[in-house]
Amino acid sequence: MPIRLLLLRHASSTTKEEDAAQPLSPEGITEAEFTAHALAAAMGFDSRFGKPATPALPLDLIVVHSGKARAEQTAALVRDVLVLGGATLIGNPDDPEALAPNADSSLAIELMSKLIIPQDTCLCLVGHLPMLHKLAIALGITDATTDHFGNAGGLLLQRGSADSAWQLEYLVDKTSWWMEVPPPP
Repeated sequence: MPIRLLLLRHASSTTKEEDAAQPLSPEGITEAEFTAHALAAAMGFDSRFGKPATPALPLDLIVVHSGKARAEQTAALVRDVLVLGGATLIGNPDDPEALAPNADSSLAIELMSKLIIPQDTCLCLVGHLPMLHKLAIALGITDATTDHFGNAGGLLLQRGSADSAWQLEYLVDKTSWWMEVPPPP
């Protein structure tokens, strides 16, 4: 099974005027839930879209997010849906800044691009622009435009081994998921 890396931007948040912490808005909660269920279905897990024709292979899941409320809430929704579908949560650090994908530094990008993810594992990074875009480019994904990082959108990357190149597996956005996964009943 391939090694997977999910680079996911947080869903829509409230404005600073509504809440200084900018948690997810009601629309953002809907976006994050849709993305989580569509991602589960695309990876072969049970979701609100139904049971897959071919069950997923075992998958360990590590979820990391920035310290912002909107990223933490988006990460929690994705984590919960994937675990309910059958993934095994092996990492969800108490200190989200330990691997924060919102730190805008070339050192953080360099460290992330050299990160070793175990076989049969998906590392889910939920963060912000421009860091996610810069990280995708550093990983060699040349078609990674900021358009792919809409609300609750991003890139699901895969590689066969720790020394092979990252390849794009899915574009995580409402349009592509809607095309690939049937709409909910």
